[in-house]
Amino acid sequence: MVFFFLILLLAGGSTSAQSVDAKKQELDSLRSLIKVTETELRQKQKQEKETLSTIELYTKQGYLLNKLVAELGGEIKNKTQAIELLSQQSVRIAARIDSLRDRYRSYVVTVYKGIPDNKWVYIFSSSSLTEAAYRYHVLRRVTRSGKLLLAGLEQEQKNLSSISSRLADEVKLKETFLTDRSNEEKELKEKIKERKTLLAKIKKDNAALKKDLETRKQNEKLIAQLIDKLIAAEAKRKREREEELARKKKEEELAAKKNTEKKPDTKPKETITQKPVPEEKPDYYNLPGNTEFTKLKGKMMWPVKQGTIIRKFGENRNEKLKTVTLNYGIDIQSRAAADVMSVHDGVVSVIDWLPGYGSVVIISHSQDYRTVYGHMNNISVKEGEKVKKGTVLGNVGESAEGYILHFQVWNDRSNQNPELWLAKR
Repeated sequence: MVFFFLILLLAGGSTSAQSVDAKKQELDSLRSLIKVTETELRQKQKQEKETLSTIELYTKQGYLLNKLVAELGGEIKNKTQAIELLSQQSVRIAARIDSLRDRYRSYVVTVYKGIPDNKWVYIFSSSSLTEAAYRYHVLRRVTRSGKLLLAGLEQEQKNLSSISSRLADEVKLKETFLTDRSNEEKELKEKIKERKTLLAKIKKDNAALKKDLETRKQNEKLIAQLIDKLIAAEAKRKREREEELARKKKEEELAAKKNTEKKPDTKPKETITQKPVPEEKPDYYNLPGNTEFTKLKGKMMWPVKQGTIIRKFGENRNEKLKTVTLNYGIDIQSRAAADVMSVHDGVVSVIDWLPGYGSVVIISHSQDYRTVYGHMNNISVKEGEKVKKGTVLGNVGESAEGYILHFQVWNDRSNQNPELWLAKR
């Protein structure tokens, strides 16, 4: 078992190297995007001092930095697990080497104490031909055993050397990721500080607030477009699964037909049992035991523990700014950096950045329902991750109006009024 595992571990060296290269390219791509945003940010600051477009760039850069920190955190976790696994293997190999050394030591003692130096003298000094044959057989077996022990010892020492080398590489990579994450976290904190300072000035500017509302109005359909893409992607996956199942079923029917045609009619015909076509596995959030989403209406937990709805679903009139906006969801004012939680079991389908909404998380639930969480900060989940009701997704981010979470509920392509779903407070 140990040998088999080591073969897999050592053979995986090239694959691991490819994985490291792919991850490095991904991280470098993120860093490039951050640099591009930084350049745009500095250009904006030269052109105009206190504008919401500058805030948008700060928000976008914060999203990218947060994503980079999360990716580095994932790599650190992977390296920690790899180091632990390699360390365990190193201990096992060292123990096996000690065992082989003891056995080889016993072999040497047996050879040099129990058998004369000249093996032929030992064989021909036998009292009979039968004894000579026996002694020859024993000598061959002892010699072969010694060679196997020595070869095994040499191979295990090579394995230990290879594992030790990989272990040193993994430790070095982990230290690099730790340093990178520390630097990126410092940069993120600095950007948050700069953004807060600028936000404090903009909050006093009605014209800037009005411009923010107009921007959001123009970008309302962006979330709907993301939902459309999700639905199209899921429909494509379902269609591909159905086509694959149909293809397998047809292949099995053809194979069964050929087998039947090959058999002569001299024997009674056997009934061919067709293999059942594997059923399509339901999505995680559609598994038995999970509450159907429709049963949550009027009982759904709030995405934040404390909060007040400041903009309702549908048309909203702002008397102060003399504007009317269409809201596809609701806006919940909360305390600073409050935790944002998933309202039900599901899978994180999208994590993205959208103008006017900042960092956005979309979760897919049962019965083609989805919930959308906008103006997020410090996102703590990843795309494809399974979440339960109450799982913390991140924190409420700060906008020009304060700490406000934008929350939407969708069924297929139809946006719902979240207030009809949330439990009464």
